[in-house]
Amino acid sequence: MARLVHRIFALLGLGPILLWLGAAASVLTLGNLFGCDINEGSAAPCIVAGTDLGETAYTLGIFAAWGPLFLAPVVMGAAMLWALFAAVRALLRRRA
Repeated sequence: MARLVHRIFALLGLGPILLWLGAAASVLTLGNLFGCDINEGSAAPCIVAGTDLGETAYTLGIFAAWGPLFLAPVVMGAAMLWALFAAVRALLRRRA
């Protein structure tokens, strides 16, 4: 049971960071490799392999720019709960 709880907290702590890193990497790839203009003002056309990814690039850009503002409380809260769970578990193991 404890292993499952540790995995859940790891997912809650690391998952948002990995999502943000993926969005940032996608924005950098689209901007540098394909020459797309990505900004927070509006969606610009971004043609990759004949498909317009302008709206997707815009959304990823917003998430890459503002994601840490919203994800930081989630990650920090999960990390604090994870530390509290680990501390309580360690105390209960000592008593046993």
